[in-house]
Amino acid sequence: MSASALEPPLPAEPLLPGLTATAAAAVDPVQPLRTDVACFAGRTRRGPVATPVRVTDWAAYTAAFGGLDAALDLPYAVRGFFANGGTALWVLRTEPAGTTAATAAWPAGAPSPFAPAAGCRIDAVSPGGWADGTRVTVRHRLTGSAGHPQVLVRVDAPGESPESFGWLRPTELPDAVAAVSRLIRLIPDGPAPTGRAPGAHAGTHTATLGGGTPAPGSPDDTGTLADAYADAVRAMVELPEPALLSLPDLDRGGVGKTHRDELADLLIEGCADALDRLALLDPPLTGARTSDPAAATRQVTGWMEALRRRHDIPRLQACAVHWPPLRVPDPLATALPALRTVPASGHVAGVAARLDRERGVFATPANASLEDVVDLAHVLRSDQEVSVYGSGANLLRCPPGRGPLVWGGRTAVPQSQAQGVGDGWFIAHRRLVHRLVRAAREVAGPLLFEPDTPGLRLLLVQGLTEVLLGLFEAGALAGDRPAEAFRVRCDEGLNPPERAALGQVVCQVEVAPAAPMEFIAIRLLMGGRDRLEVVEG
Repeated sequence: MSASALEPPLPAEPLLPGLTATAAAAVDPVQPLRTDVACFAGRTRRGPVATPVRVTDWAAYTAAFGGLDAALDLPYAVRGFFANGGTALWVLRTEPAGTTAATAAWPAGAPSPFAPAAGCRIDAVSPGGWADGTRVTVRHRLTGSAGHPQVLVRVDAPGESPESFGWLRPTELPDAVAAVSRLIRLIPDGPAPTGRAPGAHAGTHTATLGGGTPAPGSPDDTGTLADAYADAVRAMVELPEPALLSLPDLDRGGVGKTHRDELADLLIEGCADALDRLALLDPPLTGARTSDPAAATRQVTGWMEALRRRHDIPRLQACAVHWPPLRVPDPLATALPALRTVPASGHVAGVAARLDRERGVFATPANASLEDVVDLAHVLRSDQEVSVYGSGANLLRCPPGRGPLVWGGRTAVPQSQAQGVGDGWFIAHRRLVHRLVRAAREVAGPLLFEPDTPGLRLLLVQGLTEVLLGLFEAGALAGDRPAEAFRVRCDEGLNPPERAALGQVVCQVEVAPAAPMEFIAIRLLMGGRDRLEVVEG
């Protein structure tokens, strides 16, 4: 974004000598080095489809995507993310191909905003059945305060706060609606019928929108919704800023059981290949619908076993699972208790984001309280907790006097397979790797097209050393001195003449985390078709 887009223009000449003050809205820039930013994909009430939108609080989310919806889980996950301390979230709305927006003709008798050149229609601002039944009321008076005809428009959409615009000249309406309305747009719709402008008369005129499909949360039997989810997962992995990725509505979103695991696998693979983000997975909610904790435990451990069979250890290290589901307040409930069972990933992402900012990315998101949570879907016996823990899922617990807590901080690598992989099964370990990878890319990216010289290697070493010193001073690394905490190498041993002949430069970073873990080694490879590769190990 250019500076001119962020700063208001100054007056060409001050009207009087003295100080000129201008006000500009604060801009929260995208920061790829952050690791507390999350991204959720799924179905929302409304909003742009297949377009990532960055929101920084619940109010911003509802303005862009609408509020809670009884058919959807993603809005509850977003609310839980912000309630638990998250401050920045990307949202990707998914809908089946061919989704249409509700529409209606401008009411007869009201002066067209585009008359006499064109007729007018009223379109919902985004596709889906959320706007069906929206009532647009137009009040028209022939002579307003300035002696011109004026109109006032009121928009009443189901489940949304009313909007109104006026009193304005009819031709001023399209721009006013486009600038302010969260619900509708006024669109030219061909030539105006003969006599429309003369036929306009004072009074109240109404139009009702319809034809939007599908309704929020409705299933899609053609498979196009699963395709839309797959596209959203690929887009999530490509976004430079998010480091915590989740698909919190796979059960109620309508993709069906057949595609559910395929989409989870796609998210895991994307996070593992990127090396700088973590997938937060939710087991199927089918286990939450049984009143028998033993049966629910068997279902989730079976799901974890199937996940383990599909992925090797490096991919299991790129994801984490938290269970049981949560019981959260539900203002849309029609019966007591006014609670809803939701997947845990949205709330856990908020906890991880908060601890990231308060303590650092190396802080394990465990033994931390969960806000906006009343209870857990299941209270497990100790033997059932052992079974879930051994499967590789992190427990959520509700100890007496404490309230709901995140009780585990491990990746999906099961305890039985953790031997031989060091401590790479801790979330804190993985997220420290993510922070280092992002820092390495930030340092090396601007140097990508530079020739291989001693000066280039020195710049790489200096840039990475500065980042690692910051982590050491924050307590993320072990040792009494920086030399005991990390090493950065970019020497002749890593860059023999034959590698230089290929146009490649290798820089290796080794760090010792503060927790008792093995050294982490990250290798940067620059060159080879002008690219930067980061390899762990």
